Amino acid sequence: GVMGVPITFLDQHNPEQFEIVGTTESNDRDNDYRTRFYTSQECRDAYQERFGKPGTYDLNASGVVNGIKVFKRVLIRRKSAATR
Repeated sequence: GVMGVPITFLDQHNPEQFEIVGTTESNDRDNDYRTRFYTSQECRDAYQERFGKPGTYDLNASGVVNGIKVFKRVLIRRKSAATR
């Protein structure tokens, strides 16, 4: 499977063991690793809940946990023994 790791993971990244498949910050609606797509209303509601005033978050361009943007993650997948 695919796992999200902090960007600092790249300091120890072993390209023979893991392949980088993407990041959590992407405006690509066809991103295969997107877990869901937020509606415009959900983006407005999340902003209102977080800041107490009207506005909007682009929740579809970032990693999000419980309606709150989180730090960027690098998406990696372990390479199989056959491809090493």
